[in-house]
Amino acid sequence: MFRSLFLFVVLFFCIHYVAESQILNIERARIKEDSTHYFFANGSFNIRTFNRTADEDTPVQLLSMGSNLGLSYFSPLHSYMLLGHFDFFSINQNTFSSTGYLHPRVKILRSRTLSYELFGQVQFDYIRGLDLRYLGGGGLRLRIINSKSARLRIGMGIMYEHEEWQNPKVEGEVRTTQFLKSTNYVSTHIDLSDAVSLNAIAYYQVGRDNLFQAFRHRVNIDTNLNISIAKRFAFKFSVMAAYDTAPIVPITKLVYSLENGITFNLQK
Repeated sequence: MFRSLFLFVVLFFCIHYVAESQILNIERARIKEDSTHYFFANGSFNIRTFNRTADEDTPVQLLSMGSNLGLSYFSPLHSYMLLGHFDFFSINQNTFSSTGYLHPRVKILRSRTLSYELFGQVQFDYIRGLDLRYLGGGGLRLRIINSKSARLRIGMGIMYEHEEWQNPKVEGEVRTTQFLKSTNYVSTHIDLSDAVSLNAIAYYQVGRDNLFQAFRHRVNIDTNLNISIAKRFAFKFSVMAAYDTAPIVPITKLVYSLENGITFNLQK
């Protein structure tokens, strides 16, 4: 009883730093590919507020909220996935960060060596000036290695992407673009021991943006280390880096994040 209470307190008060990638890691929510009629869910929610200050006349009020969602259902033939994230941070009612996304994905004939994927996404990232991004597409997924302790997959597809960005150099200016692009990835999952696992995914996306008369390349690498500490709880450490060669507004081309915390898993 004391152990469960302690883990709950740690989970609730866990503090982490994160800067979300433009391409999420779809492998985080995947489980064993040979499972049938399998439901998997994990998630977290945190809220933190305080008004600490050294000067009683100028209090500092901080509010932060964050949530993560991962839902997957594996039928005998197909799999269905819904991933979500939301992050909000403000000081004295001034918003410094507000990001979020919702990503559905369907894998068709999932147990075959060559399977098919359909996906979509809605996303915003106000701190970087992204008012709206939505996309949809599909592709092929090829199973290269499928052993008990290691898995390797490659994916190739095409998608349509629409973006609306605030120009940080021109107040009130919003730049909009939409075009088709190729989307490809390599993913791996390795069980280092019964309690430790590593998964990583590397994306490469490219397409010609006719509005700006240029090819736009995007590279993303996302690596996650998971360490089980109890039946339903695990420690997670994640590293992400993403690079966009030609943003449509003058923003940082390279973004990265470090994240650590406690996750709770529900399996049925």
